Amino acid sequence: MVFGRWTVLEVIERPKGSKPRRWIRCQCACGTERNVNEWNLKRGLSKSCGCAAREFHRNRLLKHGHSSYRKPSREYRAWLAAKKRCTDPTWHGFPRYGGRGIRMAPEWERDFLAFYRDMGPCPPGYTLDRINNDGNYEPGNCRWVPQTTQARNHSRNVVVTYNGKEYVLKDLAEELGVPYKRLHRLYRTEGYSLEDAIKAAMSSHRRTDVLVTFNGETLTLKDVARRTGKDYPSLHYFYRRRGMSLDEAIARARSVGQR
Repeated sequence: MVFGRWTVLEVIERPKGSKPRRWIRCQCACGTERNVNEWNLKRGLSKSCGCAAREFHRNRLLKHGHSSYRKPSREYRAWLAAKKRCTDPTWHGFPRYGGRGIRMAPEWERDFLAFYRDMGPCPPGYTLDRINNDGNYEPGNCRWVPQTTQARNHSRNVVVTYNGKEYVLKDLAEELGVPYKRLHRLYRTEGYSLEDAIKAAMSSHRRTDVLVTFNGETLTLKDVARRTGKDYPSLHYFYRRRGMSLDEAIARARSVGQR
C-alpha cells in the first residue's frame, strides 16, 4: 500500500492504552525507513520523510543548476567573473577590461544560459580566454583554453621578436634555456637590447652552462670536457679562472681519472 511517497512495510502494534496505539513502518521513495503515525498517514498529513519538501523548494529557486550556493559550476564562475570585469567599476580588474572599453555581448550579459549555449561545457583545468586580447567577450572571440595558454594571452606579457619570429618573453626564455627572471630584468629593467640580454642571461647562468665554441659548435664547457675526456673542474679553472684560450685550457686540464 502506498501513501504519497511512503510504501507500507508493516503495522507496529503498541500496548493497549498507549497513544497512538498503531504506528506504520514505511519506506520513503528515497530509501529512508521510518515509523509513521497511522492517523497522519491515512489523512495525508505525512507524505514523505521530508525529501519532497526539500526538492520542491530547491526546484522553485533553481534556474539552470549552475549557480549552486555551495559550489557554482566552472562555467558560471567564468561568466560571472567576465561580467564583473566589464560592468562593475568596483571590481579589481575593471580598469584593464571595462575601463578600456571591453564589453560583454548583451545577450551574454543578460542571460547565463545564452553564454553557456554558445560556449558549451568547460573542460577540467581550462579557463575562459579571448582570442583577440583587445576584443569583447562575445561569440567568436572566446574559447576554453588550458590555464597555461590563457596566461600567455595577457596584456601584461612582454612580446619580442627574435630571429624573425614573435615570442612571449617567457616562451623565448624556456626555448633558449635561460632563467626567465634574469632575462626579464636585463631586458625590461636594465635596458639591454634583446640580443645582449640573452647573451648576459646565458653567461650568468649556472657555472655548468658556460657557453663556448668548439670545432664550430656552440657547446657548454661541461660538454667540451665530456667530449675531450678532460676533468671538468680542471678545465673550468684554466679557462675561467686563469683566462686561457679554450685550446690552451684543454691542453693544460687533467684527463678524467688523472691525479
